[in-house]
Amino acid sequence: MAMEERLRAVRAGVRCFPDFPVPGVLFRDISPLLKDPVAFRALIDLLEDHLRTSLPPIDFIAGGCSPGQSTVCRCCPGGRCGETPPRGARRYRSPWVSSELQPVA
Repeated sequence: MAMEERLRAVRAGVRCFPDFPVPGVLFRDISPLLKDPVAFRALIDLLEDHLRTSLPPIDFIAGGCSPGQSTVCRCCPGGRCGETPPRGARRYRSPWVSSELQPVA
């Protein structure tokens, strides 16, 4: 899918509600985007393209997750980089491993 097609698919998946919750605010609902597999795939592809051109190579992505579902893996399609959900030691059933994050120069 070409970039323009991806952008159109993503734009079509975002609903706008002007003056919600108060006048002057434009609320954008991404629920339809998350429900549409084609639009969601287009969003992930655009994000991946942006990250590849804007940052050095990525080894791991750390992101939030809730019990039973990971949202991080959607940003690492095809296993091109690792993923890790940042959680506290009390939530792991196996021994917890600690590591320090190093800032990117």
